[in-house]
Amino acid sequence: MRAGYDNGQLLLCRGNEWKSYLFIDIREMRKPAEEFPQIITIPAGEYLCGIGEGSDIRSAPRMFPELFAQDYDKVVVEVEPFAEKYNYSAPVFELRCSLPKAFGGNDDN
Repeated sequence: MRAGYDNGQLLLCRGNEWKSYLFIDIREMRKPAEEFPQIITIPAGEYLCGIGEGSDIRSAPRMFPELFAQDYDKVVVEVEPFAEKYNYSAPVFELRCSLPKAFGGNDDN
């Protein structure tokens, strides 16, 4: 396996059940993902993004209230955006929330 550049937190929301993980993306695999039960494949689709100060993936319902008001399985990803200038005393984080199919997303998890 070859690691990619994205890493952070992952939140899978199915109804009232929320599961959180730390993740790193995988760019290249020599064997199929099905052979590794610890690997989660997130669905392709479109995501709505927002920037916030401090790490708090569970703030996604406050950042995306219109999406969390809808009944579909959501994938939320939190990453640190890498920029030319970085403030170590007050880092910012990007939250990405999957969109439902009606908006071009994919809710087949």
